[in-house]
Amino acid sequence: MGTTGLSVKLWLQVEEVLRYLFDEDIYERANTAMSLGLHKLLREYVLSMVTNTILDVGCGKGEYIPYLAKKSDFLVCLDPILPRFNSKHPKMDRVVGVAEYLPFRDGAFYFATAMFSFRDFFDKAKGIYNLRRVVKRGALILDLFSPSYILRPLLVLYFGVVAPAMGCLATGCKKGRWELILPTILLMPRSTFFERIGGKIMLKKAYGLVAIVYLPPYF
Repeated sequence: MGTTGLSVKLWLQVEEVLRYLFDEDIYERANTAMSLGLHKLLREYVLSMVTNTILDVGCGKGEYIPYLAKKSDFLVCLDPILPRFNSKHPKMDRVVGVAEYLPFRDGAFYFATAMFSFRDFFDKAKGIYNLRRVVKRGALILDLFSPSYILRPLLVLYFGVVAPAMGCLATGCKKGRWELILPTILLMPRSTFFERIGGKIMLKKAYGLVAIVYLPPYF
């Protein structure tokens, strides 16, 4: 997999920017513009696969909490940031924490989801271990993954130039630091890596740049 996560400096920068985006209520608007709406369709695919007790890792402001709550008996929304406009639901608990140190017993949930949050994990190896540790049925990761070397120039062009410009336009060019997207993707593994550790690619788009990965539980 290569590097297991972000440097301390980059992780702190990413979390600072995410807090700003959540508090200004522009995160989802920018994502819709930069992904041309694809991220919503892929999240809906993940939502269709989970049920019972669910842990959503990196839930952010909680845009998808109402949809997850409909599929679950009980939902835990975990994120290192507690946004100013905190989402609430009677079947949900919100926990401030990180995937590397999940404060839950083995097999506490049927499913865990990490939707566009895996690339921001401080330590991806620990995050993967904990996601698999706390589930009975499996963990689903939806994210942008490192492409083949042939496609890397296109990745750099899009997420280094085009996507930041689209995010800027969609949010009135408020402070966004969209340039942090590219370095986090370049530190990602290929989506095929997960097949080598017992996982399965459920869906992929753009030659594997965007993928939904299923990981079975450890126990």
